[in-house]
Amino acid sequence: MYRFIQRIFFITALVLFCYPHSHAQDSAYQLRGTLTSCNLDSVRLFRLDGGILFPIATAPLQSEGGTFSFEFSDLDIPMGFYLLGGGESNNTRMLLLDQEESITLTGECKSLNTASIWNSPINSSYNKIIQRAIALQGQSNQQVNAYRVALQRQEGLDEAEAGIKAIDTQKLALLDSVQEAQPFLAKILALQTFTSFQHSTKGYESEITYFAKEFFQYADLSDPAYNLIPQLHDEFRRYAATLGRLGLISDTLKTYISSQLDRIPVNSAAHKAAFSGTVMGLKEVDIDVFSHFGNAYVQQYASWNSSFTQLLLKEINSVKSRTVGATAPEIALPTPEGDTKKLSALRGLYV
Repeated sequence: MYRFIQRIFFITALVLFCYPHSHAQDSAYQLRGTLTSCNLDSVRLFRLDGGILFPIATAPLQSEGGTFSFEFSDLDIPMGFYLLGGGESNNTRMLLLDQEESITLTGECKSLNTASIWNSPINSSYNKIIQRAIALQGQSNQQVNAYRVALQRQEGLDEAEAGIKAIDTQKLALLDSVQEAQPFLAKILALQTFTSFQHSTKGYESEITYFAKEFFQYADLSDPAYNLIPQLHDEFRRYAATLGRLGLISDTLKTYISSQLDRIPVNSAAHKAAFSGTVMGLKEVDIDVFSHFGNAYVQQYASWNSSFTQLLLKEINSVKSRTVGATAPEIALPTPEGDTKKLSALRGLYV
């Protein structure tokens, strides 16, 4: 069941929303592609809201010499992330449609999620920015580890601190440059920009508290644009999973996570994405807090996505039954004498 829930939120991790320019009018796009190894009649373009896929256009596949071509013409839609897919929901390609007249995709039908995107500067920029951010975070992790070793040995601290500061400076410089050139992409990058505790000027006494309260310090989570950004789900999942592994008491963990969720307007698409990411992140690290936020999600959004919330409730009940001290699920088995013996009949007895 949990794998099925993961599949649902694999889609949510590619959340599809429409993001309008604040300074440009909507314009018509042309999206075309050439695919191989197809057993489909058509491909569809989707948007996704609250875990539910909405098809917005369909293009037939034209076969010629072992290849299959498609074309979406005059797509009069706002700028945003969209999903191109065929028959399977987990075989989709996310792409960002901007004010570009034509975009081309090539790949295989059986692996649309790895199809190549051509003639699209905005998608190229997005990929380069994310790759750079990942590289900087890797360097940051190395520098922080070096600092901890230096702190333990009480030697080389100045050099280690300088290394951390240099990476922090590069992170903020990247965020500033993207903000100036591509404000929409900067909102995504802000979610993934975390500078070090060692150079914080906010006076936190512990690195854990700093992480819990400042993980999203460069993102204005009340910004309506986050209704349109798929990475919000992933970053809240990562945030919740990391906090859940730090050994915090349940009430403290709940307080930290709630304070971040409270920054997002309730019932917004962003809140649904962040809330679902939180639940998924807690699943494997803290059963009590997972149940707390899982039940809260069900209470808030059952009418929006009843199929998922029903599965989530079953998962909550399942993990509760595996908790030490919890009531075991009912089991009834036949005895050699032909009677039925229930586990509940043994409650309170030594067996």
